[in-house]
Amino acid sequence: MLRIHLRGLILAGGFATRLRPLSCSKPKLLFPIVGTPLVESMACWLSSGGVDQIILAVNYLSDKLKIEVGHHVAGVTVKFSVEETPLGTAGPIRLAANLLGKDDPFFVTKR
Repeated sequence: MLRIHLRGLILAGGFATRLRPLSCSKPKLLFPIVGTPLVESMACWLSSGGVDQIILAVNYLSDKLKIEVGHHVAGVTVKFSVEETPLGTAGPIRLAANLLGKDDPFFVTKR
């Protein structure tokens, strides 16, 4: 049986300016929502839809996010696509193209 890999791309490259000063030292995806980091909640939600791999399109504080999240969250494999400079909305999709796969379907969501 042919298995389709379903990937999810989370656009999380912003500076979270509306959450300052909290976001000066912590990426928004690590903020707890009802005790659970946002990235974990999003991974669970995407996983429930069949996603088996998440690509985090990140920029600001990406090193902290890599350390905290690692390669798995909520049972889902995580990869990172790091924007050296903010690329808007469509730019991160193009940048992550090699991680998304050539012919496989994928979801895109914003944090």
